[in-house]
Amino acid sequence: MKFYKYFIPAIALFFLNGCEAFDEMFKFESKKKIMIDISFQKENDPKTNLISSKCKYNSKPNYIYYKTPYEAKENYFKDTKRYISKKENLKPFWDIRYIDEVKNYNNKNDYNLLIKTDSFNIDDNSNLISSKCENGVLTGKIRLNLFEAPEQNIEYAGPQATLMYKFDGNIKPWDETGYGNLMIQSYFSNPIYKKFDKNIGGSINFGIFLYNKKLNKEINYIIGIYSLGNAWYNEQAQLKYDPTNNIVHVATVIDNQTFWSTKSPKSEFTLKIKNSLNNTKNSKDINHFYRVNITYQNLKEVLEELKINPPAEISGEDFGTNPADWQVKSIYLQYELEEEGGKAILSDSFKGFEAYISKLPL
Repeated sequence: MKFYKYFIPAIALFFLNGCEAFDEMFKFESKKKIMIDISFQKENDPKTNLISSKCKYNSKPNYIYYKTPYEAKENYFKDTKRYISKKENLKPFWDIRYIDEVKNYNNKNDYNLLIKTDSFNIDDNSNLISSKCENGVLTGKIRLNLFEAPEQNIEYAGPQATLMYKFDGNIKPWDETGYGNLMIQSYFSNPIYKKFDKNIGGSINFGIFLYNKKLNKEINYIIGIYSLGNAWYNEQAQLKYDPTNNIVHVATVIDNQTFWSTKSPKSEFTLKIKNSLNNTKNSKDINHFYRVNITYQNLKEVLEELKINPPAEISGEDFGTNPADWQVKSIYLQYELEEEGGKAILSDSFKGFEAYISKLPL
């Protein structure tokens, strides 16, 4: 795959072909480094809630939609200016891309959002992006069906549904003392990935956009939760650079061996789903828990790697080495399928998508 020339809010596809690809990622990250013991804080220790899943703190999730990459490039920043989240006044929105025309079919109350394509009345597998308030908590259901995606030459990324929280405040999880941590978590059902033809896969992932105001640099942190198919085998896990938007993309996974993120002891590991041949329905239980931390040391490892072994396009550029200079611009949960190789379906449900700032990882 090639870098796409248009803005994509989460370029998430740099990893994964089961354990073999994970091992290659760890080799790239470690370079003879030694894993050290990590100190975790207790659940009851102080932490600041950045994103809450409680409905009372979230406005009704809205959505933006782009059928083509050109539409996204031309309109994304303008369309999202009204969605700026602040503490206890969160404004989540769905970024929906590269599938057939979508419409809002549910106006029964002020909170529920049901987005589907026109064929949903006759096809249970129609594209679906749904979010609602259940027991006071924001929940979501997603189904991406490439049979309902327009034929177009997307060189990078693919049809996607991304739940996004944008911030404009000076949110800096990491401080000058060498402490600080950004934690993201959510519960999931059992994702179904069914490929037809030779579809190469996709992913479900957490993501963070970071910004260094002093240097005017941006990093897109991508943390794989579920790896679908074999999409990432040839990508060679490493830092990537998007020259169109001057963004560095950092891909990592939820595992004990990576230096670029810290797995919570309470979390499951990144899971590979090759092809759900026998599974046809998602579990009604949304009980698979994933939690990942980006500690001061994790971000410092990334900055050091950018200094000594950057992508060729940005060799010699200064990204600094101080995590305290970086602030959070946005946090997201993304579902994405590659169009390459033919048709496929991805479906899943989630609840409890949250983010916290703490001194130590949890």
